[in-house]
Amino acid sequence: MNKELSPLAQRLEFLAAGRALHGWAKSIGLPKISIENVMKGNGLSYESLAHLHRVENVRTDWLLEGRGSPFSVNACLCDESACELLDDLLEESWELDVITDESRMAIVLSQPALVQVKDGKDGAGHQKYRDINYRLVEIVCGALGSKVIARATAFGIHRVLQIGSDMMRELERGKLGSYFLFSSPTAVIPNAVQYAQAGRLFEKLARGEQVASTSEEKALLGSYRNMSPEKQRAVIQVVNSMSDVPQRLR
Repeated sequence: MNKELSPLAQRLEFLAAGRALHGWAKSIGLPKISIENVMKGNGLSYESLAHLHRVENVRTDWLLEGRGSPFSVNACLCDESACELLDDLLEESWELDVITDESRMAIVLSQPALVQVKDGKDGAGHQKYRDINYRLVEIVCGALGSKVIARATAFGIHRVLQIGSDMMRELERGKLGSYFLFSSPTAVIPNAVQYAQAGRLFEKLARGEQVASTSEEKALLGSYRNMSPEKQRAVIQVVNSMSDVPQRLR
């Protein structure tokens, strides 16, 4: 990143991920004036922030303040809450991919989406619009077990894909946005390997095996599951207040 730019401009350059800034902005429907304002040290309008969140799955608090990690992730502390979240999300038409490093799994929901943006005026002075196609994304990770597997299977799993452990951590920690997942030359999902033993993986996860990746995570998860509902809610509040990771803990 260019250190001479404002923090907001640096974060926009990060989102552009090597693409020319103005070209990237045009491709996603962000007004040229928005980029110019940021380069002059000004902020983004509410409409521009909402648009970036929608098309890039970026967190607005990260864009504005640099707090946490860049991209939105739904992290669930137990299988039941993950299943409830999936029930809500799967009311829409998604493509459901299961991502795994053979130790844990995440669910990436995506669907093609379209938004119209202003595109100047015609000769008669009437407003013109153009269509921006993008991919809407939701990521669900955490303690995913038998209920989530059953719900995802009933809905219809598009692919089960294997990635490395380092990439899996990047996904879980909100380091991978829509572009990094689907569109970049080294995008995770198009370049991932189809997992050959999905049934065996699901059996392990359904039995609660290998859900947590370290002994510390397993100990924490075991303690959490033995708490009363009131204490579990208190733990969720504490973790949400302390975490630098952009996860919506449930």
